[in-house]
Amino acid sequence: MIATIPVGIKPGIVAITQNSKYAYVANFGENTVSVIRIRDNKVIDTITVGNAASGLAIIPL
Repeated sequence: MIATIPVGIKPGIVAITQNSKYAYVANFGENTVSVIRIRDNKVIDTITVGNAASGLAIIPL
């Protein structure tokens, strides 16, 4: 099934954590990153970042 998840303005890059629990979406037009919990497709946080969020990287610890 395909889900539509509302995030910020002009979403672009998506990164998924290695354990597939979370997706991060860079919202270019809003200078934010949306954090999505994949199991229920829910936005659980919105992080304010610098101008024009246009890239993401997930680094395992």
